[in-house]
Amino acid sequence: METAATEETKMCSTCNRPIEMSKIRMHEIGCARMNYRCAECGDVVAKSEKEEHEKDAHVKLKCQYCSFEAIKTKFGEHEEKCDMKPKPCRYCE
Repeated sequence: METAATEETKMCSTCNRPIEMSKIRMHEIGCARMNYRCAECGDVVAKSEKEEHEKDAHVKLKCQYCSFEAIKTKFGEHEEKCDMKPKPCRYCE
């Protein structure tokens, strides 16, 4: 049984996925037409979902314990780990 030779790949400039060299040109044309790479977070998003992505992923959040502010994708678990978050007293409840 013969094994098929693996074709060399190139990274798509839009979605950053490895694509076979014989298919890269057609893939990049279609990929760029249908998707975009968000300049703020780097995510590859369908152009039809651009507004929804920007409203959801790029909303600014503010920590309720300190003055930290960041977009949702960079806010992460800040509030859970915030040094200003009140801690339970070991002497009382």
